Amino acid sequence: MLLPARKKLEDFQKDAIFRQMQEYKRECHRLERRTQQYEEQQVDYESQLSAVNIQWEQRLTGFTENDPTAEAISDALRKKGEYTKEAVVRLLETIEAWLAKRERFFGDLVEKGA
Repeated sequence: MLLPARKKLEDFQKDAIFRQMQEYKRECHRLERRTQQYEEQQVDYESQLSAVNIQWEQRLTGFTENDPTAEAISDALRKKGEYTKEAVVRLLETIEAWLAKRERFFGDLVEKGA
C-alpha cells in the first residue's frame, strides 16, 4: 500500500516539475518577444538620432566663421576664459599666502613648546 502512495507522490512531483518547465518555457518566449520589440525600437531610435545628427551637422556647417554672432560668442568665451584664469591665479596666490602663514604659525608653536 505504501508503493501506490509513493508512486502518486512521484507522479505529482514529476507533473509539478513539468508544469514549472512549461512556465519557464512560456516566460522564455515572452522575454524573446520583448527582446525583439526592444531591438526594433533600438533601430527606430538609432535612425531618429541619425536624422537629428544630420540636421545638427547641417546647422553647424551653416554657422560660418565670418558670422558676427560667432565672433561675438568667440570674444565672450575668450574674455570668460581670461577672467577664469585671473580668478584661479588670485585663488592660488591666496592659498599660497595662507599656507605660508600656517607654516609660520606652526613653526612658532613648535618653538614655544620646545
